[in-house]
Amino acid sequence: MSEIQVIESALRRAARGGAGGSIAGLWHGLLVGAIISLLMVGAYHLWPLPSWVLLAAPAVPFLSG
Repeated sequence: MSEIQVIESALRRAARGGAGGSIAGLWHGLLVGAIISLLMVGAYHLWPLPSWVLLAAPAVPFLSG
């Protein structure tokens, strides 16, 4: 196999699997962030936490995604 064929096959493999893994990772991060956000709001209602918890809770999914 020539060097050009090796490079072309490597580029094909990179193009095929590149975006799918990134998007899956983004969704996993958003899911984890949403769960943490819901836990923060629930903890705020159960215990006397400062009010900044309610302000920070909506930002958590976007920061973790």
